[in-house]
Amino acid sequence: MAEEVMLNDEGIAEVLGNVIDHLRQDHFEQAELTLELLDFERLRLPIPELTEQGRRHFVDPAIDFGVERVHETADHIRICRDAIAGSDRAAALDEAEKALARWTQTSAPKGETNE
Repeated sequence: MAEEVMLNDEGIAEVLGNVIDHLRQDHFEQAELTLELLDFERLRLPIPELTEQGRRHFVDPAIDFGVERVHETADHIRICRDAIAGSDRAAALDEAEKALARWTQTSAPKGETNE
């Protein structure tokens, strides 16, 4: 995996699954590299775009995936990366699994809205 990952539902789920596999095999460096290549934070950053009138406005890339879904998945990924940095396999694996579970859950968690 030497290139930037396509940010689509299937690509993100596949990468998170790869991270889980690396962690289960105690390949911390591979898991960390895989998360770096995913660069999930791209979905949390507004993208500048010029209008037809030449004015700049910003587009939120998270909207297409569900803002809560993106932010909740990103939180799990961040905690996972922190656990990898601390060589805490159990916590990293737990958070990677939570990230994948949240990502593959396209609706909001029970009791929440997806707005």
